[in-house]
Amino acid sequence: DLEDINPFGLPDELFATFLLNTATGRQRRLKMGVGVFAEDDRAEDFEALPWTWYEENKGPEKIIAFRQEIEDLCGYSYLYEKRYRFRPNAAWFALDVVWENRGESLLASAWDVHTFHAAGVPPHTAWLVAPKRAWRSCGRSRVRTFVKEASPIFATPTLEEMVSDRMLWDMDGTPWWYATGPADGDEFYLMRARFDADWGMFWAGYNAFTPQAINNVEVPPGQRATWGFDVTLGTGGRNFVAAGQNAGLTLDRKAGKAVVRLHGAAPAASQLDVHVLDPTGIVQSQSSATGHTAPNQPLQLEVDLPMTGDYAELTLHARCADAALHTQEIVPLQPARPTAHLPFAGNGAPIFVAVHHYLEKPEADGRYLWCHGTQAGFAVDWTTPELRAPDDLSAVEAICLVGDAWPTERLAELRAWLENGGGLLLCAPFGALAAHLEALLPLHPLAEKVVPADHKIIEGAGMQRYAESQWQVELNASNSRHLWRQLHTQTMERVDPVVGLQLGTPHCTSERLMLEPDAKVHIGYWQPCQAHPEAIVPLRFTDEQRHPAVGLRPIGQGRVAAVASRPAWGAHYRKAVWDGWGQYHRAFWAGLMGWLVRRW
Repeated sequence: DLEDINPFGLPDELFATFLLNTATGRQRRLKMGVGVFAEDDRAEDFEALPWTWYEENKGPEKIIAFRQEIEDLCGYSYLYEKRYRFRPNAAWFALDVVWENRGESLLASAWDVHTFHAAGVPPHTAWLVAPKRAWRSCGRSRVRTFVKEASPIFATPTLEEMVSDRMLWDMDGTPWWYATGPADGDEFYLMRARFDADWGMFWAGYNAFTPQAINNVEVPPGQRATWGFDVTLGTGGRNFVAAGQNAGLTLDRKAGKAVVRLHGAAPAASQLDVHVLDPTGIVQSQSSATGHTAPNQPLQLEVDLPMTGDYAELTLHARCADAALHTQEIVPLQPARPTAHLPFAGNGAPIFVAVHHYLEKPEADGRYLWCHGTQAGFAVDWTTPELRAPDDLSAVEAICLVGDAWPTERLAELRAWLENGGGLLLCAPFGALAAHLEALLPLHPLAEKVVPADHKIIEGAGMQRYAESQWQVELNASNSRHLWRQLHTQTMERVDPVVGLQLGTPHCTSERLMLEPDAKVHIGYWQPCQAHPEAIVPLRFTDEQRHPAVGLRPIGQGRVAAVASRPAWGAHYRKAVWDGWGQYHRAFWAGLMGWLVRRW
């Protein structure tokens, strides 16, 4: 019932269920924090377990706790408690989770938290910052660091749909953290975890989104585990680089200066120290500031950046009440990569999108292109999957087609429009339309079929830390491979054969992207192609033959791009996001649109 969905809040969950052997011999399952289920999940046999709650003041904090305490339920005895802490005159709260094992056997479960936020509608979608470990290029220098970039999330254009992907949370020596806020406001929500996120998910749908973190917890008999997170709220911050218990640091650029701000959750005496170092580690300058922070009143320090070099390194030390923060940040002095920020604005350039093929969920392709183009500032004309064309070709600057989406009786008109300065993007699946336009296209499909990937290809894509030990390969009766992976819920999910993306010929449309080995790109549907001799191939697949993934070619006064995959990279719409970071999926597709209309 879509009208009853209210996804906002802080749901959390222990995933594991524990087998109960009752006196009658009937097997049931215990889910701590919820209740007891019948083995067949019949609703009438569900037994809810009681919660109690209490409120207390401890020092300056008010605590509201919810408590489930069970004694000898078929051998299980435990305490499960959630403690919310608040402070007076502070834009801050915290959650502590306590899991105490009072039984005689090990308790083990994955635990997760979903902090739901308003997603917004493209082009006014919320922004997200979360540390991402990667190599970063600054001019001619390449350094290993953490990319912390405020970028729009990928939000679905229709209420009842979701996008999601599994992701690995990268930490820079501190616990997992992220910052988010609305596109059209100054508010921020800064979350700092007091646990390590073993892995996570990104979800968007129903006008909400959540960066989900999953923590594996084991509690031996007689012991207790405590974990949780702190949240600082405020305004005037977006480019966060560090999070503390009740404070955060932002780093912005203003001409030749770096602007460092310390944001505090409550009125407090504060101190901020900044050292500017050159790439060899020699200190170039040192600056300090003391004062007070309060909600919406950060302590600010501006420092001059060097005039020469590829990058500078800033060491930031801050203290705000009982919070101490420290981070070292690379500040590019030359153009930096990767970045999801495009160097142009769409400025309302009209782009026409049509999709027509018989693969699963063709509407997903059009919605991806609509979302990404709209977020980049283009005026995108998209309706439903069908054979369609604009009434007046002179009224559009670029046309994006997926499959056989153009009426054959208007092919001559399309060719003339292209040669007179139009921009055409054609995406797989390549069929009759690709055959008609063969003389113009930068990529030509080969006769061979896609070979399903096996576990070797999956483990070989990206760095070793991305190796998926849970992948399983199954041969069916026709001797073709099916891939499965084990989720945190201990269930198996079938996934598509995948390939990733790697750099080919240097080009503006690809050099800013986060690619292998830093990001694991999952492309479920693709077609082997060969490139036209005059084509530029900026990206290639990670299959053994390194087939071209993207081809670019000028035709007359116009431009043609071909992509040997559909925009929706997974068979399922919601599972096709670029390594959990949809901003690079947007930068890829919207970047191609920008190239077609000569924005770069």
